[in-house]
Amino acid sequence: MSESEKNELLELYKLHTELADRASQRREGANRLYVSLLVGLALFIGIFVRFGTQDFPIDILLLGSGIIGVALSVSW
Repeated sequence: MSESEKNELLELYKLHTELADRASQRREGANRLYVSLLVGLALFIGIFVRFGTQDFPIDILLLGSGIIGVALSVSW
């Protein structure tokens, strides 16, 4: 194997590792977004159940937040 072929393979390896690192960073950013949304939803439910009004039925809140939670989890 000649020196130029070795250099070409090394450059290909560097490019591949850089692209893999970028893909990992994008995936990490997306994961952070979805986890933040799900934690925010759980926080909202907890605060509303603890301090919410008596006029609003809890069943509707839990059903709606469950649907939103499932939609977020499926899209993740």
